[in-house]
Amino acid sequence: MLIGCITGPDLESAKRQMEMAEKFCDGVELRQDLLKVVLKPNGFVITTDHGQSALSTGKTLSTYHNYKETPEDLEKILSSLPKADFYKICTMAKQTTDSLRMLCFVKDRPNVAGICMGELGQITRILGPVARNPFTFAALGPEAAPGQLQAQELVETYHFHKLSPSTKIYGLIGNPIKQSPSHETHNAYFRDNDIDAVYVRMLLEKEELPLFFPLAKQLGICGLSVTIPFKEKVLPYIDEIEGDAKEIGAVNTIAFDDKVYGSNTDAPAALDAIEAKEKVLNKHCVILGAGGTAKAIAFEAQKRGASVTFLSRRFGNLDQVPTYDILINTTPVPCPIDLEALQPRKIVMDVNVTHTDTPLMLRAKALGCRLVYGKEMFLRQARGQFAKWDQIPSS
Repeated sequence: MLIGCITGPDLESAKRQMEMAEKFCDGVELRQDLLKVVLKPNGFVITTDHGQSALSTGKTLSTYHNYKETPEDLEKILSSLPKADFYKICTMAKQTTDSLRMLCFVKDRPNVAGICMGELGQITRILGPVARNPFTFAALGPEAAPGQLQAQELVETYHFHKLSPSTKIYGLIGNPIKQSPSHETHNAYFRDNDIDAVYVRMLLEKEELPLFFPLAKQLGICGLSVTIPFKEKVLPYIDEIEGDAKEIGAVNTIAFDDKVYGSNTDAPAALDAIEAKEKVLNKHCVILGAGGTAKAIAFEAQKRGASVTFLSRRFGNLDQVPTYDILINTTPVPCPIDLEALQPRKIVMDVNVTHTDTPLMLRAKALGCRLVYGKEMFLRQARGQFAKWDQIPSS
C-alpha cells in the first residue's frame, strides 16, 4: 500500500498534496507534527504525531525509528515493540547492504513495514511490495523523511502498484551510479513488454561485496548490471563465467540461478555501435582508459581485426596520442586528453551516456569526426542483458 505523506504546512500546500495522493496513492499519512491545519481526509489514513501513530481502520501500528544506523539485530527490535496489528521499523542506511538486510528481514513478515532512510535506503521504498511491506511511505512535495521518494516517481518510473512478491528484481551495482539512466530505460522496457519485473540502482562500496552477494541471493535478485569499478572486482563471486568474458577478465552482466553466472555484453555493444559508422577491420583503435570496459572493447576490436593501443595512467601516456582511426574514451573524465591531440575526420566514441556536449565531443565534431555516443552502446548492451536474463546460461 502506497501512503502519501501530507506535510502541508499550510492549507493550500496540504490541498495540493491531497490531490497528488488521490492520483498516485492508496492512502495518506497526516504528519500532524508538521501540519498547521486540521484535515479530515476520506479513505485509509495514518495519523502521526511525534512518533505516535493511529490508523483510521481501528488497527494498531507500533513503530521504531533510528536516525543513526540500521542495527544488526532487527529481530530484537521487532520483539521489543508493543504488541500491534502492524509494525514499522525505520532505520538509517549507512550502506546498501543495510537496505538488503532490511528487505530480507521483512519479506516473510507481511505485517512488518521495514524501511531504510537516506539515499542508500531508497531501494527499500521501491521494493516494498516485493518484500511484502504492508506500507510504503512517499513524498507528495518536500520529503518527510531522509531519502523519501516522490509518489509520482514510484508509480510512473517503478510501476509501484503492479509490484508484488512474484515480481522479479534486477538492478545495477556500481560507484558512482547517478550517471546511469538504467532505472528509466529498463523499467520502461519491462512496462512496455508487460514483464513482471523491476530494476533498481544500488550504490556499493567494494567492502560490501562479500555480504552483498549472499543477501542478493536471499532476497531473490534475478540479475544485475555491473558498472565501474566492479566489472573485475565481482569475478571472485561468480561461479561460472560465460563466453568471451573469461578471456576479457571483466563482466557487466550477472544472472542468478542455481549458480551465479557472469557475462559481458559491453564488448559486442560497443563495436556494433562503432561499426554502424565503419568496419574496424585493419583500423587502429586508441582506447583511453584501462578498466573493465576498456578491456572488453579492446578484446572485441581485436577479434574483429583491429589493432589496439591503450592510453591511461597505468599504460602509455595520455599526453602522447598516436595516429589513430578510432578514438574511444572509456574513462569517467569528459576530456582526458589535450584537445589539440584530436585528429580530423576520424571516429570518436565516448562510452559514458552523460558525455554528449563535452569539450572532447564538441571539438571532434568541429574537426569533421563521426561521433558515437555512449547511449548507442548502452542501448545495445542493455538488449544483450535482457537476453541473458531471459535465458540463464546452461552449465
